[in-house]
Amino acid sequence: MAAGTHIRIGGTRIELRSGGTLRDAAEGIEWLGRTNLRALQRDPKLREEAIRRVMSPSCAERCYVRTGRDGAIHHDCHCPSGFQYSSDEHAQALESCPARDVWSDLASLIAGHHAAGRGDEDPIVCDCDDLTPAAISVAAWIAWFSPQKFGIAGVDIGAYHDDDARYAIAITRPPGAPIAHAYGLTNREPPSPQPRIVLRTKADPSRPAAEWFVWDPAAHWGMNRPKNSFYADGEIVAYELRRDNLDGLTF
Repeated sequence: MAAGTHIRIGGTRIELRSGGTLRDAAEGIEWLGRTNLRALQRDPKLREEAIRRVMSPSCAERCYVRTGRDGAIHHDCHCPSGFQYSSDEHAQALESCPARDVWSDLASLIAGHHAAGRGDEDPIVCDCDDLTPAAISVAAWIAWFSPQKFGIAGVDIGAYHDDDARYAIAITRPPGAPIAHAYGLTNREPPSPQPRIVLRTKADPSRPAAEWFVWDPAAHWGMNRPKNSFYADGEIVAYELRRDNLDGLTF
């Protein structure tokens, strides 16, 4: 990941100074997923907006943001959906912030979205390291915690309750590539328009091999979708978002 990375939790920026390995990045984004999941548990207003946006249709194209000579911000971020993919420098420009690699939790994405003067029907603009923990955490909340007959935007969310569903945050860096890509994994085959892409973990004495399906939120909301072979090519790391570790040890 690029130097100068910031993490935003609840709208507060923290400069990330880690070793810069792919495992550091994947574990950091998985931590954002856990942070999101706890926020979804305690904040009904955030939960409703997040679920509505994650359950929204896919986007066909990414968007671009530029600043004109008059200092005004110009963009095409109008996809009729809850999110729209763009690279970090464009997403930050929409909020009138300097170009920087930023990883944001759901609360920060929503706060930045409204601070930029954008409304409930405008898509939140962000890149893969924001979209992945946002979408995966919402999917996990729906599977693990949604009550029966729980509806949002006319959809019976409770019908998707699935105690055996599993989720993970993954990153692939192709051979020789300077930039890695973050995406989600699940043990449930995702619906269309996600293609069927399967990754298998290696077996070890403590855990058998497992089959995981790729769920790529960035590609769902406007990023050019890589070839299916991309996800298994090069260095791959992933950290599972585990329900039994959500609240730490109990005393």
